[in-house]
Amino acid sequence: MVPARELEALRDLVRAREDLRGDLMRARHRISKLLLRQGILWTGPGETWTERHLQWLSEVRFQQPLQEVLFGEYLAHHEVLLARRERLDRLIGEQSVQGPWAPLVARLRCLRGIETLTAVGLVCEIGDIGAFSHPKQLSSYLGLVPSEHSSGTKRRQGSITKVGSSHARRLLVEAAWNYRRAPSVSLTLQAPPARQPPAAIETAWRAQIRLHRRWAHLDAACSKKRTTVAVAVRPRARVLRLGGRPTTRLSPAPHTSRSVWGWRPAPRHTGPAT
Repeated sequence: MVPARELEALRDLVRAREDLRGDLMRARHRISKLLLRQGILWTGPGETWTERHLQWLSEVRFQQPLQEVLFGEYLAHHEVLLARRERLDRLIGEQSVQGPWAPLVARLRCLRGIETLTAVGLVCEIGDIGAFSHPKQLSSYLGLVPSEHSSGTKRRQGSITKVGSSHARRLLVEAAWNYRRAPSVSLTLQAPPARQPPAAIETAWRAQIRLHRRWAHLDAACSKKRTTVAVAVRPRARVLRLGGRPTTRLSPAPHTSRSVWGWRPAPRHTGPAT
């Protein structure tokens, strides 16, 4: 499945944002490790890399002049990365409301744990979600199905295959962690201009209830959190498939050819041409 040029350009933008996330993480590691070697630790209050923490970093001083210069270079590089991240986030936000993917991005944001950056990333990496005729195909495409080593009458399943886009898989896994908490209604999706069709909001609410129940069951049965989230993210892929292919309960409005969730694949003729 070859994406359109516009979608491919948007995917390059999202992947550039993903590369920047890794660069920012490595820059922060360099700063923290330099401070750790000198025995300088952040004791709070608050978390690291907040406004208060950044203010504290600007006031840190070293005994050696060379270390002072090096630390200043690290901080300057960190500020450049923050400015780049802000520009890319603004550009992705502008593109999310333009083009044919805008309705799908808006509907995906109804799901818990998915905001603009995650929704655009999933749309770019997967493409036409409605092209998958069954949720298991989407899960297999994202590498969320268990690997299998079978011989004769013996069947052995292992860890997930991890094939396909690692970026899309990471976005789904991170979003799945939000279903640990009890279901709640987001008031931001109810207010204009973010208000979505009632059918989309209803589906998102049903997904919250179902996936939270699934998470609680897995959490009680399995002691490993990584195994729990790996299994819990599979139903999340099934819910995500509703974003590109309508169901009977989420039928489009009368006299329209568009799905309530956004893109809808054209019908295929199975009989002979007339």
